[in-house]
Amino acid sequence: MLIRIGNTIMNKYITPLLVIASLLFLPLPSSSFAKASVDAENERYIVKFKKGGKASLLNAVNSHKGKVKRELDNYRAIAVELPAAAVAQFKKRADVELVELDPKRYLLAETTPYGITMVQADQVTDIAGNVAGMKVCIMDTGYDISHRDLPSNGVTGNDGYAQYNSGNWYEDGHGHGTHVAGTIAALGDNGLGVVGVNPSGSLALHIVKVFNRRGAWAYGSDLVAAVGQCIEAGAKVISMSLGGGGSSIVEQNAFEDAYTAGLLSIAAAGNDGDNGLSYPASYGSVISVAAVDASENVANFSQFNSQVEIAAPGVGINSTLPRNKYAAWSGTSMATPHVAGVAALVWSHYLECTNEEIRTALAASALDRGTVGRDHYYGHGIVQAKDMYDSLNLASCDVVKSNTPPVSSFTASCENLVCNFDASGSSDADGDAITYSWNIDGVILESVVVESHDFNAAGIYSVTLTVTDDKGASDFSLQDITVSDAQEVNPDITLSFSTETVGRNIEVTLTWENAPEGQVEIYRDKTDSDKTKKITTANDGFYEDLLRKNGSYDYKVCVLGTSVCSNQITVDF
Repeated sequence: MLIRIGNTIMNKYITPLLVIASLLFLPLPSSSFAKASVDAENERYIVKFKKGGKASLLNAVNSHKGKVKRELDNYRAIAVELPAAAVAQFKKRADVELVELDPKRYLLAETTPYGITMVQADQVTDIAGNVAGMKVCIMDTGYDISHRDLPSNGVTGNDGYAQYNSGNWYEDGHGHGTHVAGTIAALGDNGLGVVGVNPSGSLALHIVKVFNRRGAWAYGSDLVAAVGQCIEAGAKVISMSLGGGGSSIVEQNAFEDAYTAGLLSIAAAGNDGDNGLSYPASYGSVISVAAVDASENVANFSQFNSQVEIAAPGVGINSTLPRNKYAAWSGTSMATPHVAGVAALVWSHYLECTNEEIRTALAASALDRGTVGRDHYYGHGIVQAKDMYDSLNLASCDVVKSNTPPVSSFTASCENLVCNFDASGSSDADGDAITYSWNIDGVILESVVVESHDFNAAGIYSVTLTVTDDKGASDFSLQDITVSDAQEVNPDITLSFSTETVGRNIEVTLTWENAPEGQVEIYRDKTDSDKTKKITTANDGFYEDLLRKNGSYDYKVCVLGTSVCSNQITVDF
């Protein structure tokens, strides 16, 4: 995953007085994290091999002048650089299960505020909780362990080694990782800089350095390895201010394994300002975080899609930088540690809760913004630590998000005796699936969004639409529909016909009398079809029509632009 960091808005020491006004400010990389470039000659791939196939596969990599970049034995996979010409051959090998592009992952930052009070972190203490049982794993560019406003005790880490070398985990030549860590755990009550969501210094941190000092990029396979390191370190929350386009089956499986193991993975939704999906945030086992500004409005760079689950401050976030500095940065990278920090803060008070229950509580207690209920911009809303704490205190982990019933709405359009009913205007604010039930003059039709109905005669009919969400909540709407038969028969116009066989077809000759002056329209209906053919022709009392398909056909002649019509005749072929 490639993460590129942009210019910081502020890159100087923040006095204690200024910290009171701006608690958390970070810059994300100005380039969006979701832009992966492709080198057709030396692209990097994840190759999953079959049992017992590793040795032969490594030999094949060498023979094709490829390079092994990482070995993922727990997933029977290796990350390799291969020439483009070799990829197709690897896909055909008997010892290979799959070959997929190793997607790049990027850091997320932009430029340009506040955060702790917005997420209510100042209303929940991190001292009273069982912080001894809580650890956050941060995947990023490292951690400046010498920063006087960051914890140094209880901090562990993993860094790269051999060909995976990314430098020492306790050093951060870039700054992104230190900025993220400050939002989660910058020290409070020390008269310095800023405070984090967990300011007591009691929260355990584990740092996995997946980016080097340049913060250029990491790969999906690097995250697979990092997930294993987070699990081994005993972390309960993973914070990832990173992402990129393109999914990976092996990477997805790694995060699903972490979720099954009881971890909560949280990642940035992305900074492209569009509806694109970024990974790992868009995997189902990962919480995708959007960014909002100081006015609680979604940031213009924050990606929006169906996977966005929650939002947090991400514009002008002030936080720690290496060498005892501070700066305000922006991006979904800055929003993510707010959510990771709140999850750890509240979970430390309720360690008996599962990761799934904590995830539900995060969503259930969020401050709703935008469209009522969950939407693609804010997810369930802005994370709220105190409200989450209170909801768990009342429900003993079993928090259920209140359900907003769906709204029933439909339109009707009628022509003659045929009416079309459209329920697509119905909605559910929670984003739940809804089913549709029509009652059209006593006729019940289930699970149809658009329904067409033929009435036998003109009149006023009652139509009811009931919509029900997947939690059983329902709503109905009722309309009285006026149906009229616009084509009235004029007894003065008489229509007759004759037929003649022409090869395999039949030629129908229509003749009519007493039609007023002007053009006429000839209607032809095939009785076993809902299609009507309408022909405008001269009012000369004569028209020939050629029938090519067997069936029964109804004809009627009407004065153009009026409801004056002849009798109806039927031709069987």
